[in-house]
Amino acid sequence: DFNVLKYLINLEELYLSNNQIQNIIESEYYFKKVENIDLSLNKLEEIKKDHFKSFRTLFEINLNDNKIIKIDSGAFD
Repeated sequence: DFNVLKYLINLEELYLSNNQIQNIIESEYYFKKVENIDLSLNKLEEIKKDHFKSFRTLFEINLNDNKIIKIDSGAFD
């Protein structure tokens, strides 16, 4: 259950490497202060335009060693 993440309001770094993740959560409420996120070594295939919109202070994303075949235009704006 990802609802517990809403209580991590001061979270600045998020390491989710090597967790077999296939989808990214789209949420307006989580991760407002995260600056770095590591999603390497997962099973992501697509990065949608809105996947990182709640990451308002995001500076670095590690997506190495995924199975990405599609990245929407504007996904990292």
